[in-house]
Amino acid sequence: MAGKKYQFSKNFPENPISKAWDNEELVHCLAYGEGKWLLVTDPESSYSGQRWSTRSDFPKDAISAGWNDGLDISWIGYGEGVWYVVMSGSTGAEEQRWITNGNFPADEIKEAIKSGESIIRLVYGNDRWAAVFGKMKEYGSQIFGLYSDFPAKTINDYWAKGYFITSLSPANGKWGLVMTKDAPFENQFYVSNKQFPEEDVKSKLNEGYEITDISYGNGIWLVVMSVPFEQPADNKEEEFTFDPEQSEITQEAAPAKELNISPKAMRYYQTGMEYFDRKEYKKAIDYFEDALKLSPEFPSALNSIGAAWSWLGDMEKALKYYQESFQLDASNPVVFSNLVYSLNDMDKKEELFKIAMECPSSVLKEVDDATPLYQAGRVLLEKGKNEKAK
Repeated sequence: MAGKKYQFSKNFPENPISKAWDNEELVHCLAYGEGKWLLVTDPESSYSGQRWSTRSDFPKDAISAGWNDGLDISWIGYGEGVWYVVMSGSTGAEEQRWITNGNFPADEIKEAIKSGESIIRLVYGNDRWAAVFGKMKEYGSQIFGLYSDFPAKTINDYWAKGYFITSLSPANGKWGLVMTKDAPFENQFYVSNKQFPEEDVKSKLNEGYEITDISYGNGIWLVVMSVPFEQPADNKEEEFTFDPEQSEITQEAAPAKELNISPKAMRYYQTGMEYFDRKEYKKAIDYFEDALKLSPEFPSALNSIGAAWSWLGDMEKALKYYQESFQLDASNPVVFSNLVYSLNDMDKKEELFKIAMECPSSVLKEVDDATPLYQAGRVLLEKGKNEKAK
């Protein structure tokens, strides 16, 4: 929830983000101001896996896709005519949702707080407010408001009560503020300036502060820096009960060897999916191949390369990757469906029959598309496997 390193770029920092990921750094936040982008990263981030998206309209499709893949909104904002969103794993957020409103959404925020939700992010862009809500175990009570003048007094008053800034957004001469009690910080500081306050930021970084919130608007940069709360180590010996019989049972019931996908490979894959969703299939393939260099046995990356080649019209290449993916993970209904489609379209009935016979019924039940089930069932009937075809 904080960043220790930052850098500027003239254009959206696509390449700096990729290089940061290569160095095992994850994105904490982004901002745009004075004609330049600011990227803040954390080499010790608690997040797992990450992707980013930009859209001219609010990125609801990218957010939904991220949620479907088990990621949460970790940062969202607006700059240089685009909404940008960073989706990450292991954020600590549960049951996220978002709203947008042309007016400050005071009533919606009040209802969310009353229902036990936390305000995770409050931002303004493109003539509208966006608020992200969710369940945050580490957050206590919250206060929020919209202020015509910079809310210095409110901030100081609530710092004294144990609250910390968790969102501070400029908006057409006003300021949207969210402060949270029991946020995971020990101390906090903010600095604002018409030019980026680099000396102050570097000084505070040297003192152990980290960048927790950043924005540009109303003609100034605003940087919020905090000292993260360090959970004291528990040196007590862990209590446990050893039961040799139960231990043996557990070993016998252990699942088959799991595929080990490196975090860096997963980030390459997730970036590739972003380009795939934009229909930039060749660029997506480049990222999927980078993922495979790090984790060669990566079924989803192989399947996605196959899908990309399918959209590019090279069915031979698509089939090759679908087959490799299925060999690694025959339990994935999407991989099964893609492979069946390809084998059927290329009239490879013997291979299709073999796949249909090998595929477990539990996987078939998870296939949403009726077409590959029909195609597999038909070839089974032709071979006299009536029971399996059912």
